[in-house]
Amino acid sequence: MQLPELQRQLVSSINSDSDTDQDSELSALLSDNTHFRNSERLNVYRNNYFGGLHACLQSIYPVIERILGEDYFKTLSHSYIRQFPSQDNNLNNYGAFLPEYLTSLLTSRKELAEFPYLADLAQLESSLHRLYYSANPASFDFHALSIIEESQQSSIIFHISPCLAWMSTPFPVREIYLSHQNGHPPNEIRGLSEVEYLIIQRIDFVNHILSVDENVYRLLEDIHQSLNLQVLCKRHADINELLSYCLQNHFIDSFGQ
Repeated sequence: MQLPELQRQLVSSINSDSDTDQDSELSALLSDNTHFRNSERLNVYRNNYFGGLHACLQSIYPVIERILGEDYFKTLSHSYIRQFPSQDNNLNNYGAFLPEYLTSLLTSRKELAEFPYLADLAQLESSLHRLYYSANPASFDFHALSIIEESQQSSIIFHISPCLAWMSTPFPVREIYLSHQNGHPPNEIRGLSEVEYLIIQRIDFVNHILSVDENVYRLLEDIHQSLNLQVLCKRHADINELLSYCLQNHFIDSFGQ
C-alpha cells in the first residue's frame, strides 16, 4: 500500500469508533508491538484528536457549554467532530459550522426545544472568536476620498473592516452572552418583540457587541456585496448619515473603484 493511502486510512480510522472493521484492516498493516495491541495504539491518536478538537470547541463556545452543561456539550462536540473533521492545520479555524449544526439539531432533538436561541448565540460566539484572530484594519484615507473627481465618485466601492461582523436575531443573544460574562445568567429567556441587529467589532484586541439600527445593518450588507456608491445612494435615502456613522465607528476601513 502506498503511503498516501495508508495516511488516508489512518485519518479515517481516527475519526471513527474504535473496534470497527476499518480498525482491523488498518491494524493488519501496522507492525506488531509487544506492549500494546494495535487497536490500543490507534486509540491513543483517536483520543488525542477528539480531545484536542473538543477543547477547541470549548474555547470558542464557552457560553453554549455553560447552558448545555459539560456532559451534553461533550457529546455534542463529539458528534460535530465526526461530521465536520478538521481540515486545517490551524485550530483557530475550526468549529465555524457549529451554528449551522445546532440549527439542524434544534428541529430533531426534543431536549433542545427550550433553547431556540442556541444557533444564534453560537453565531455570536463564533464571530467573537474569528474577529479576535482577524487581520488589523487599515486606516481610512479620508484625503484620498476627498480628491476623487466628481465624475468618478459613483464608482467608489467601500470595504468593510476585517475586524467587523454583523448578524440579525429574534433572540436576546447579546444580553445572554453579556450576562454570562458578568456571572449573572438570566433565569428566563424570551424572544424579542422585534429583530435585533448586532455589530461585533474588535478594537485593539477587545471585542465589542453593539445593537444598531436596521438601516446600518442593511447598508453593511450592501457594501459586503461590493455595490458601488451610485447603487448605494439609490437604495438608501439617508446614505450620507449612514456612511458618516459607519466611518466614524470604523466599520469601513478603505475603498476602491
